[in-house]
Amino acid sequence: MRDEIARSGARVPVTHLPGRDGIFVGRLRAALRPGDCMAFVGAGDIDHLAHALADRLEEEDARVPFWEQFVEALQSRLSPETRLTREEPLAPKTTLRVGGSARLYAEPAAVADLQLLLREAAARG
Repeated sequence: MRDEIARSGARVPVTHLPGRDGIFVGRLRAALRPGDCMAFVGAGDIDHLAHALADRLEEEDARVPFWEQFVEALQSRLSPETRLTREEPLAPKTTLRVGGSARLYAEPAAVADLQLLLREAAARG
């Protein structure tokens, strides 16, 4: 597929992500950038997959301000040694070096930081 698009004269980068399982969704999410265009090519119920995935991505995008506000509200209340980041890649942190990004990632430096993170997470649902 990538070769066919390249031969068409398109001068944009193309990422080919075969599959339709949970790993596919994570890989797609990690590959997408603002302004990207997605094309679903296949047969059968590919249109159902495309609509379901588009709906899921829209729901996730709608929650971005929520996560950013969560980090902003907590950052100043945590000790400087505690890491709290958005969209942290998890693959480097796993034995098999696989995994997508975490919406929120925390490495509490102290018990008090862990307690604060858990309280705030529970309070915000």
